[in-house]
Amino acid sequence: MAIIHRIGTPENDSEARAIKRFAKDLPNDYYIFHNFEVTTGRGLPYEYDVAVLTPHALYHVEIKGYHGEIRGNPMQWTFENGGVFPSPIPLANKKTKILAGRLKQYSRRLDEVFVETMILLTEDKARIRLNDDQAGRVVHLRDAIERLCDPKFLPVSTGNVAALHNMVCEALFT
Repeated sequence: MAIIHRIGTPENDSEARAIKRFAKDLPNDYYIFHNFEVTTGRGLPYEYDVAVLTPHALYHVEIKGYHGEIRGNPMQWTFENGGVFPSPIPLANKKTKILAGRLKQYSRRLDEVFVETMILLTEDKARIRLNDDQAGRVVHLRDAIERLCDPKFLPVSTGNVAALHNMVCEALFT
């Protein structure tokens, strides 16, 4: 069972469901931080649904409770009901860069911690048809545990960063 650091309250059932599943199914050396904000020092803070700190990386997880078929490209997603919204991937990537920058700013030793973006779909029946090079960042909840536990899914090779976990927590939350 993973260790949960509740910073804020889940905003909806999708977030609560994902956090519960992560807590139950991730290994006990994984840390889950949920519903927190990070400021850049310029402007308003960015809100984060979940971050998962693993022995091989830090994952920024944006949780979406979308239903039905979703078609899209790098700029926008079109939903089955006809709604058109911006793709969540670019903003999630920006927020991931902010986390990575926060780590690097705290200590050069944290350069070793790779920070990855994941868009998590909590509805099993959601179907994604994306014409986007980053479509692999979109994962169903049923597949998320495997993705978080296996560094082969990362775009880079990473080492074991477990010894840096306390420093990562200090960088993000102090």
